[in-house]
Amino acid sequence: MLKIDKINNQVILGPEEELYKRVVYIENINLHVNNLPSNLQAKTRFRSDFYPCQVELLEDNSMKVIFDNPVKSPTPGQSLVLYSGDMLVGGGIIKSTE
Repeated sequence: MLKIDKINNQVILGPEEELYKRVVYIENINLHVNNLPSNLQAKTRFRSDFYPCQVELLEDNSMKVIFDNPVKSPTPGQSLVLYSGDMLVGGGIIKSTE
């Protein structure tokens, strides 16, 4: 399943490779550091692996997260949490993906 279109009452299906995304936008950012470290990793689900990434802070308290390798099924509405090693850096809510 690629997405749910609630307005038209449709479930959009497609091939599995379309579930993988390299860019995620998150909103409602909450950072626990003043300066972002360069060695960031993100989790897109509580039990997911850590995925190396880079981030770009945007002006509207949102962030562009660019994964080193595509990540399966980052889902709008889910939390994305950033770490540097064992240190929690911050996170936000997934708004959209590319």
